Amino acid sequence: MLAIASTSVPAGIPDRTEATRDLQQAHDLALRTARAVEDARVAYIVDRYRRPPAEAREIVRAAERAAWQHGLPAPLLLAIAETESSFDPRARSRYGALGLMQVVPRFHPQAVRAAGGAARLYDPAVSIDVGALVLAGYLARAGELAPALARYSGGARNYAAKVQGRMQAFESAAIAATRTLDWPAPSQALASRPGTRG
Repeated sequence: MLAIASTSVPAGIPDRTEATRDLQQAHDLALRTARAVEDARVAYIVDRYRRPPAEAREIVRAAERAAWQHGLPAPLLLAIAETESSFDPRARSRYGALGLMQVVPRFHPQAVRAAGGAARLYDPAVSIDVGALVLAGYLARAGELAPALARYSGGARNYAAKVQGRMQAFESAAIAATRTLDWPAPSQALASRPGTRG
């Protein structure tokens, strides 16, 4: 007769099943948090600017992608779009600025050409990406956000303060949304690991 080895875990070693469950809980919580933050940002745009929900979600997701690609906070990009166009993808200024981020093609010909031409700036994802590219370049040269924003706006008075205030509104909405989530208590396996609190 074959003897079957014990499947119990020796004392002091965390159970892999428990550790796997902890990782799955952390993953699930991260996904729920990301969804809650996205939903809060979408609701802000829909409620305040009466944009269609699908369009607002497209804008939020485009800001997340551009933020990741250009190393900028998504709330900053959303705040610029809010300040520049009130989230109207078809916005056009008398100076020739186009789209959500109000990019002026004659000032950024290479970026606009690389994006497929000026008409593409009416696409929310393209506008946010080009605007983020422009801002990232200004930030790299200026070294600080306020002068980079001043340059982005063409020197508009109080522009940096306005954008930063709107950025704070997006961050506050995200924080409020995450407060409603159920935060699971860590399992014994996680709590007993060195370097963790339990």
